[in-house]
Order: sequence, then structure tokens, then C-alpha cells
Amino acid sequence: GLLWSWGQNTYEQLGLGDGDAGQENLAPGTGDGTGAATCVGGHAAPSARRCVRSPSQVSALSAEKVTLLAAGGDHSAAGTAVGRVYTWGWAAQGQLGRPADKNSPRSVPGLVAALSDSRVTDLSCGACHTLACTARGEVFSWGCGTNGELGHGDSFNRHSPELIEALVTVHACAVAAGEHHSVALSAADGAVFAWGHGRGGRLGLGNGEEGSALLPQRVSALSGVAIASVAAGASHTLAVSAAGRHYAWGSLDALGYENEELRNQPTPAELQLSEQL
Repeated sequence: GLLWSWGQNTYEQLGLGDGDAGQENLAPGTGDGTGAATCVGGHAAPSARRCVRSPSQVSALSAEKVTLLAAGGDHSAAGTAVGRVYTWGWAAQGQLGRPADKNSPRSVPGLVAALSDSRVTDLSCGACHTLACTARGEVFSWGCGTNGELGHGDSFNRHSPELIEALVTVHACAVAAGEHHSVALSAADGAVFAWGHGRGGRLGLGNGEEGSALLPQRVSALSGVAIASVAAGASHTLAVSAAGRHYAWGSLDALGYENEELRNQPTPAELQLSEQL
């Protein structure tokens, strides 16, 4: 259950605390190729740029048995065996779920106290938002809501976890956060629900480039298919059925498709992996 992290640490997303060994300063403007340090949403980033080139233990969680991990654009989350959630990294849009820590990056994992009464069983981080699924089948979201990725029917940010009311009767068992969209899976019948930014068809709702959704919508093209697992990328979504069939939708360039017609797939299409990859 010990946790290790490494890589870019511009926003303290590694959770190692200040002044940890093994970090090196990078010259301003390196790391992202832009020459400027900015975060989605227009917030200025910290000036220090650090990189950890080998795994380092996240000592703040050494007493916890970590069973869940999620890495977002510039923040991170961990879940423990007893269902507690810890977050760290960039906080400006509320993605840490800790209102008192919203003004600057947090280098040490902190408990998301608002979820203390829930046993979290799944976690996922998007660019600037976070999703959590509980043992009771509830889904909570927090962070950036500009594109509707929080599923509350508006485009406002949340600095504390908020229950997605539209999914209360779904009894979710898994969640997946894309860059600016979200997905949940029902434990009852394997139904898939999607919401948030829909450009390129990443929600699978069949409504094209402008098909964003502020509330969770069932992916009707998968009705009758019992989905067992879901995953979300920056602009595409994947699902695997209980029967072992694979489905994809959204911008599928990352999957190596040569067929132009399949590069923006607005509804789930079954993948023939042996032929396509």
C-alpha cells in the first residue's frame, strides 16, 4: 500500500512536500514548451519548476494502505483501504475538494474531509476536476465545471465534493474522468452515463461536435450491452463489455485508425483489435 511518485512537479502534484531530495530546478519556460506557466482556467502557475527523475516515496501517506490512485492534469488523488480520500497538487479550480486549500498548490496529501462519512471505492482525475464513487453507489464531483464535467446541470466550479443527484438511482460502481468530460458505470446493468464537453463525440451521445451535456446522459447506443469497465482520455472514451468486447468513441486518432470516417466517432463503435491496432 505504499505510494511512490515521480516526474514533473510544477504544481506539487507528486505530494513529496517542499525541499524533498531528488528534485531539480528547471529553467523557466521548459517542460511544456510554451515559455509560460499557466493552468487551465487562466490561473498563473507557481514559478518554481521541479522534476523528480526517480520514484520517491510519498511519506505523508506511509501510515495508510493506499488502494486507489488517480493522476489529473496537475493534481493527484489517493484512496485508502477504508475508503478515505487524499488529494494534493494544484488547487485553483477546487480540484482538491478542500475549500481551505484553494489558493495555492498543496505539496502534501490532505484528507478530503467532506467524504469522511463515505467509503470511496473508485477515483478518477481529469484536467482540473475529480470524481469519486462510493460503496453506496453514489458519485461525487468537484473542481472545474466550465464544460459541465461535474454533472450538476451548470458550469460552475465546486471546491468541495458534491453529490451528482442525477446519478442517485443509477448505483454507480466506477467512474472515469477525461480532460473535460466524465463517465460513470452502473453496477445494476452495466449502463454507461456520460457528461461534460462533447466535442468530437467523446460522450457517445450521437450529437456531434457541439454535443456537450451539463447532466449525465445514458449512452443509449450501448443499451443491452453489459459494460464491465470504462476509461476516458482527453477526447475519447473506451469501454469493455462483460463478454470481452471493446468499444470506443470520440476522437480516435490516438488508437491509430487510418480510416478517416472513424476518427471522430459520435457513438460507440466496436473495436476489432486484431485488425485495427
